[in-house]
Formats: sequence, structure tokens, C-alpha cells
Amino acid sequence: MIRPYNEARRLSGNLQATRLLTLDGESVRLRTVRNCPVCASGKTRSYGQVEIELERTPIVLNYDECNSCGTAFQNPTLTRTARRLLYDANYMKAYGSDRVNLSDPNEQIWRSILSDNRFQALLGIMPSLPKTYLDVGFGFGTSLETAALYGIHASGIEVSSSAWQNAQQRGLNVFNGEMASALREGFIKPGSIDFITAWDVVEHYDDLSRELGLLREALRPKGMLYLHTPDFSTEDTENKHRYFSLDHRLLFSRNSLRNLLEANGFTVLQCVPSQQIGDPRQDIHPSILSDPRFPDAREYVMKKSPMLIDGHWHIGLLATTPSGQS
Repeated sequence: MIRPYNEARRLSGNLQATRLLTLDGESVRLRTVRNCPVCASGKTRSYGQVEIELERTPIVLNYDECNSCGTAFQNPTLTRTARRLLYDANYMKAYGSDRVNLSDPNEQIWRSILSDNRFQALLGIMPSLPKTYLDVGFGFGTSLETAALYGIHASGIEVSSSAWQNAQQRGLNVFNGEMASALREGFIKPGSIDFITAWDVVEHYDDLSRELGLLREALRPKGMLYLHTPDFSTEDTENKHRYFSLDHRLLFSRNSLRNLLEANGFTVLQCVPSQQIGDPRQDIHPSILSDPRFPDAREYVMKKSPMLIDGHWHIGLLATTPSGQS
């Protein structure tokens, strides 16, 4: 549970940020960041603090904001290894999944409808139907199942071993690890992917320019990339502070994410946040409607849909690269 301070307390930044905590039984020390992790500028300022609870232990997180590119970043922050502990130990228990029960049939139907709605909207603005699809950080794997409904060959990459095991048991084509390993071990061939999505993933990266280079390497010429991440530039202060999380290292504005994509060889085609790609209460794929769990989940879906449309503000950038490779 995230409990943001009121604005005056939040902006004062006078509390001692947490530097040592326990994750999955291991003692973890957070490290100080000297420069902006996105543009390397040393011109930063304190943005504010929030308090969260992790296993009933209060944790104070501090965020700085870059004066040059506008990205906010956690400081001090978890190391990459420590952040992996969160995903491995807690993802399927709910930490990395909006703290909901992923085994609940109602939640699974809701996610299927939401994923299908997003897919229909994104496919609708692409010049042609992609043949190959990769979801980076696939989580529960719903997007991979959705792609299959449209005849698209889908693959997924996920650092959480528990999420990977769950998806593998359901027969999905998935890889446990990071993009670099997937390319190195041949799970993904360079220049082989038509369409890549990263839903709420880029805020977790340590070296985003490196990761974007790997995504560019995997894409075919004029392949499409869709990045979806919390919108730090929103004026909705209440929701903005919901984005401060132990595993959210980076928070982007629309301009900072666009500039980063363009600096790494991509051309941004459209800004398509989740609020603009349709309403998950409509345009449901026939296979979902015929799912025997659907009738019981209808009320759950109708209650949850407005919460997403009205209360969660995210950036969604659809981009392409002329060459497909670096």
C-alpha cells in the first residue's frame, strides 16, 4: 500500500530515505545515484518522498527530478539484482500485478478483455497485421494469448521466474531472463520481430538506452514498438504519487520518453495512452465471450473498467525504426 504524504510534507524531503531493507530473506542495500540515469546530467533536484509498506515494514522512498530531461528517478535505488528479488518472490503472489489475485477467474477474464481491446486498437493503426510479436515483461502472459487469437506468432520475455513458470505451464512460448540473454541464446533472432510491446516495463530498467538498442536489434525493418508507462507529467497529483513504488526506478514525462526513443534510433508515430485506445467494456473477441467463465465475470469487469479509464494516467508511445537494426 502506498501512502503519499500531503503535498507540503512530500515536497520538504526532510525524512531519512530507506537505505537498507530485507527482500525474500536477504538484506539489501539501496545505492545512491549521482547523475540522471537517463541522460547522465548532474543537474537534478529533489522532487519529494513517499512512504510505502513492504511486508508490514514502512519504507521511505526519495525521488529526484532531472532538470535537463524531466525524468524522475528513485534515489537511493535498488540494484538490478535486488529488484529481481521482488519479481521472483512476489510477482504471482500479487506484488507485480496491481496487488490482485491472479488466480481469480474474474481477474483473468478482465485482463483478457483489456488485452484484447488494446490489441484491437493498436492493430487498427498499424499499416498491416504483424506476423511475429514479442511482449517484453509479459507478466501473466495475457497479451501472448491475445495475439494468438489474431493468428500472430507470439513470444514473451520475463525476468520473474514464477511468472515464467506459470506461462510455460499454459503452453506459451516464453523465455526467463532479459532481452540480452534472449538474443544471445537464440530465443529471439535479430531482425525477426514485427511488433514489440513493453507494458509498464521501462520504468524498471537500469540502462534504458541499452535495452532500447536491444529491442531495435530484434525488430525487422520498419517494425513497430509500443511502450506503455506511468505518465509523470500528468497534473493528476493523487494518481502521480501512486506511481512511486519500490520497483519503479524511473518515471517519465511524455517529452522525456519521446526524446529518449528518438535519441536511440526510433521515430515516434503516435502518442496512444491507454485512455485513448478504447474502452475494455466493448469490442470483446468472440472467443472471450464464449469462455464459460465470462458470464460470472461480467459484473466484475463492468465495475473495474471505469477505474482504469478514469483513474490511471499512462504514456503510450508507438514508434518505428527505418532500419530495424543498429
